[in-house]
Amino acid sequence: MTVSAVIIASGRATRLGDICNHRPKCLIPFDGVPFLRFLVFWLLNNGVTDIVVTGSTTSHAELIEKEINDNFPSSVRLVTEEYPRNTTWSAFVGVSEVKSEHTLLLTADNVWNLNLLHFIDMHLKRGADCSVLATTKRNVPNFGRVKLDIRSSRIVSMWDPESVSSGTSASTVGFYALRKQSFLEAVDLESDLYVERELMQKLLPNVWGVVNNKFFTDFGTPEGLRQLSEQSSMITRYFGKPISRRSS
Repeated sequence: MTVSAVIIASGRATRLGDICNHRPKCLIPFDGVPFLRFLVFWLLNNGVTDIVVTGSTTSHAELIEKEINDNFPSSVRLVTEEYPRNTTWSAFVGVSEVKSEHTLLLTADNVWNLNLLHFIDMHLKRGADCSVLATTKRNVPNFGRVKLDIRSSRIVSMWDPESVSSGTSASTVGFYALRKQSFLEAVDLESDLYVERELMQKLLPNVWGVVNNKFFTDFGTPEGLRQLSEQSSMITRYFGKPISRRSS
């Protein structure tokens, strides 16, 4: 079964201060290569060809469009928001545009050491409405706390795990797989601000965790960016070397 991907790149990167005044965060270069290029080619090389990138007019979407037009096949495309409202809105904009029943949803400032084909396979075999990449390691940025049944891998609680006594605590790391129709039917653009905090709660109990305690980093903060810049070889190690293959 074909799986699409939505890359959220429409945020204003306020945590990075002046670094992104003249370019979006996803185009910060590592070893002279914009990060988005590594990420997109990782997806392409794993067979994910239908890729939507969300951008915004307030965050230099025109530069993302040029990167896409110059380097990627036409199945990779930009959807531009006039103003980025919140992560739920950006996810809704992107997921609405994908062609497949299931889609990956990921942010454009993370590096994972992940067997992507295994993650996709587990999501599809379970018939999940949502699959969440998570880690039980403690020294990672805390995107959101969840509790999962470690034996079945089913998510017991999201965002407010202390309300549930059973289950193993874990942190999500900004990588999901969604059933498109379930996602679009559950979303409320008037009240849902965060995909994880409000929206995915509605998809329980058909939300599953895939635990991955391997390398993960987030360069959305100055310290995270500094650390990744010092070990930028990790990007090539886990995402591979991007080679432009623009085609019609």
